[in-house]
Amino acid sequence: MARIKDINVFSAQVFVAVFDSLNALLVSKQLNVAPSKVSRCLAGLRHSLNDELFIRKQYGFEATPMAERVYPYFKELLEVADEMAQICNAKGSLKDQGKVVVVEVPPLFSCCVFNNDADTFTEQLVIEPLTNDSVDNLLKGKSDLIISFLPSNHKGIKTSFVASSEQLYVVTRKNHPLWNNSDSTCLNDLLDYPYVEVSCPTLTERIHPLELYAQTHGRNLQYLEPSTGLDAAVKKIKNCNAFILVSTNCGVRFIESNPDLHCQRLAQAEFDRLHQRCEVATYYILTARTRPVDEVIFKHIYQVMADCVRAAEH
Repeated sequence: MARIKDINVFSAQVFVAVFDSLNALLVSKQLNVAPSKVSRCLAGLRHSLNDELFIRKQYGFEATPMAERVYPYFKELLEVADEMAQICNAKGSLKDQGKVVVVEVPPLFSCCVFNNDADTFTEQLVIEPLTNDSVDNLLKGKSDLIISFLPSNHKGIKTSFVASSEQLYVVTRKNHPLWNNSDSTCLNDLLDYPYVEVSCPTLTERIHPLELYAQTHGRNLQYLEPSTGLDAAVKKIKNCNAFILVSTNCGVRFIESNPDLHCQRLAQAEFDRLHQRCEVATYYILTARTRPVDEVIFKHIYQVMADCVRAAEH
């Protein structure tokens, strides 16, 4: 199986072309690559599939039974790759025509429900994950709006403050020992268990408030491997005593839809203690000054964000 994973789309192109023509030289001309590259690709396929695949004869190649068996799968792989390329090209075309607005969001906002009502917006919202290249994407026109924890000082970017975090929820598996004696918890109790962080590319150098609290009080915060999304973090904590922290209402709704998890809001006094030496998280919208986003869409995203971080009423 590990060797199968080495097969890429180009390898599939070479295989199908050689199978159809039984002529490696012709394939090199069709794909506009050197004959040696075709030969190397075939050698890699033979290694991955543990079969000769094509036996050289006086008149050209002859396919082996294994090659005949896998040929339909390679054809299907190329068809899927072609469909994906068409989707990407269509999206790029719509972007060029100004018919889509690309919004890059941090992991905890990925489950936000943004309205895509055609009667409300003239453009379609396309939600993409926030990356280390998001600011460059915004400046180059590859995206139109960024939801960020940090403001930008770049002269080409407009920063709009939205809100500061007002809440934090502790999330564990349902029968976690943290809840044995109480339905509430304190920061010191949390430090008895490992923490799974939902990482954000733009905050890699920022010390976590809970880690700073632990250092201040002579404790250690034990980290498990961070997760790139809330769903991945949830899978990690289901079978261990680790916990995660969630600050968005959309994230809380996602957690509460899972019967195997327990979600409890951190008491306000503990929330304040956590941020005595570290400011609460702040949320911003970044847009390019030369490409302002439609006002209706901007206001919608602004309101969704504000509602998402505002303390929920219970």
